Amino acid sequence: MLLFSPSSNSFPLAESDFQREVYDFCQKWNAGQSEFTFSTSGSTGVPKSLVISREKMIYSANLTAIWLNLKANDVALLCLPIQYIAGAMVLVRALVLDLKVILIDPKADLTESLKKKSIAVDLASFLPNQWMKLMADVPLLNECFFQCKGVLLGGGPLDIVLEKMTYACDFPVFQTYGMTETVSHIAFREISPNSEELNYHVLPNIFIQKNDQGCLRIKSFLTDNLWIETNDLVNLINEENFQILGRTDFVINSAGFKIFPQKVENLCQDFFHSLDLDVQLFVFGIHDKIYGQKAILISNNAQANVHFDALLEFLLTKLDKKELPKSILFIPIFQLTPNGKIDQIKTVNLYFNQQQNGHK
Repeated sequence: MLLFSPSSNSFPLAESDFQREVYDFCQKWNAGQSEFTFSTSGSTGVPKSLVISREKMIYSANLTAIWLNLKANDVALLCLPIQYIAGAMVLVRALVLDLKVILIDPKADLTESLKKKSIAVDLASFLPNQWMKLMADVPLLNECFFQCKGVLLGGGPLDIVLEKMTYACDFPVFQTYGMTETVSHIAFREISPNSEELNYHVLPNIFIQKNDQGCLRIKSFLTDNLWIETNDLVNLINEENFQILGRTDFVINSAGFKIFPQKVENLCQDFFHSLDLDVQLFVFGIHDKIYGQKAILISNNAQANVHFDALLEFLLTKLDKKELPKSILFIPIFQLTPNGKIDQIKTVNLYFNQQQNGHK
């Protein structure tokens, strides 16, 4: 872990590959490089490379500065890989706004690294799997981020249990919405017991619509003032607010009935949390001769299988019978994308391939 000023162009000795990558990015930026290439996450398909201009990254950094009232010499924590836009934009905000940066090599569990930190943080960004590990020590978080203007969580949805655990934080925590194509976040919602709404609020000069399929469209300077289509099904509240219903990639069409996995997942998490079971899970649609697709619940805790019948009884009080998962599957290790998201497709395919090969 180290503290440095990216805009100074004078850096401490690099002690890891990550630090060398960060310094290299800063040097290219300070030399005036006009374009940078980033990889998409690949969580719902094959990763691709996108070239993003310096002007768009500056624009995005200034949007965040206005939103969170960031000032010169504020301290940002960077613990995300910078080949993806989320990590790179932590650096760009520091370069544009003259922030200082604390570097921690990216990993799933950052608890021990944060225990060594003695400098107050004003801005931090985490992936959901990192945040899940950190929530095991809320007093540590309150100590580290007591003056934070915003802890930003992106890269995927939070399950309802993790969201409720976040209520214990004494500092503002936001779930952000964005993608590589929008140069990081373009909308946010606060996670707190006093703000339980699910609405995302767009940042200034971001325009949103819903297309004919019910998916979000976005237009701004960040998209060359062209409408870009997303795969996120939304409930459009007004021109500044929307709710995410789920991704078209994962909507399950079971005998003509649409099942939104995230809705079912949140209820499942609530149930297992009431039993004090630590379960990571997701609902996935697999091919079925009768239904076309059928929903199955996949968990990384074998104890979840024991309570499946009780879970179905609970879900029946909240959902239509057609929305219930038809079975439960135990997969002890979930596959992850390079930037830490659960790769649902790879997890399921690897499991069934192993099962098939094991029976040959």
